[in-house]
Amino acid sequence: MKKSFWWVALGASLLPTAFMGCPRRGRPPSKVAPQRPARPVGEKITIRCLTGNTMRPPMEELARLYHQRTGRRVEFDFGDSGELFAKIDITKKGDVFVCHDPFLVLVKKRGLCDRAWTVASLKPVIVVRKGNPKGIKGLRDLFKPGVKVGLPHPKYSTCGNILKFVILKKAGLEEEARRRTATYSRHHAELANSVMMGALDAAIVWDAVARPRRKALDIIEIEPEYAAKPGVDTVTTATYGPVDMGYIRVTVITLTCSKQIELARDFAKFCASPEGRRIFRKHGFSPPLEEGRPEGSQP
Repeated sequence: MKKSFWWVALGASLLPTAFMGCPRRGRPPSKVAPQRPARPVGEKITIRCLTGNTMRPPMEELARLYHQRTGRRVEFDFGDSGELFAKIDITKKGDVFVCHDPFLVLVKKRGLCDRAWTVASLKPVIVVRKGNPKGIKGLRDLFKPGVKVGLPHPKYSTCGNILKFVILKKAGLEEEARRRTATYSRHHAELANSVMMGALDAAIVWDAVARPRRKALDIIEIEPEYAAKPGVDTVTTATYGPVDMGYIRVTVITLTCSKQIELARDFAKFCASPEGRRIFRKHGFSPPLEEGRPEGSQP
């Protein structure tokens, strides 16, 4: 399937912190042994990591572990992935960029990708309040009379584009979705929280947003006949080229503009290690289809 459209993908954000770090002595051996490039004693070691909002929980946990094991701190910058990419492109500052597809393509096109590791993946799911009071069983039930539904905005969200150009089209619900009044948002957490509070009966969000809220929400998988399939459901955009809508990768990218590339790579490798990928799974992300080996800089 191929289509051209204007796409600004949903991003993710992180808050800045700065700190001084030195390796600690006497700590127990770690499962992942980050390397320690030599630095003068007392010199500040801060890795700046620009991260999309969806990826914030696992990245914060990984940063804490990395600091415990190496003494190095990670300074986060949270924001929309598109805005973060623009900041990197304009300022040429930053060490690591964590985003989901399709932004890796832009980073490569601008010559800003040193290496990239796929650490997880994302897929859309349906969320309803615990106990499913509206009896929603699948995609078609979202558009029944009396159901208040929230959807990711197709103008700002990768998930919204998957819904518009693949899922609704397969289900034959494009016209029905246009006729219905739905609540649109570029923020998945906002949609999920609205379902939890009862403002919405159901919503479609990333699985990584839904799973951490399982105490308050029930998760309904989108039917296989409607779901986007890896390697099959591809759309083509003027900005990004072909995008595999069935496999949305989460990538940790080391940036060519980094002034401390070895440290950036060390942290990225830690995130892409088996332990790092397990932490992404712990926070609700789906696993990657491939191992955590780095990609080169070419698109």
